[in-house]
Amino acid sequence: ADLGGLDESATLETVYLTGCASLADASPLAACASLVHVHLNKCAKVRDVGAFGACERLRLLNIRCSGAVVVPQRSGLEVIF
Repeated sequence: ADLGGLDESATLETVYLTGCASLADASPLAACASLVHVHLNKCAKVRDVGAFGACERLRLLNIRCSGAVVVPQRSGLEVIF
């Protein structure tokens, strides 16, 4: 699935991509330094969300019911499985 330029936003703080069945790679979103909340729940093809560990402002990563197996570990980041 194409993220339609979302990864180029300088002011994007919250992304809801819940239930995106065709989304396999969400890592381009990690380029958005302004992200605070990312919801990828029920995105079964998403396997690696490790790149989000580099997002310093990110406080919540919701990957409930996703296929994620690579998950970032960082102080201040809540990951919901």
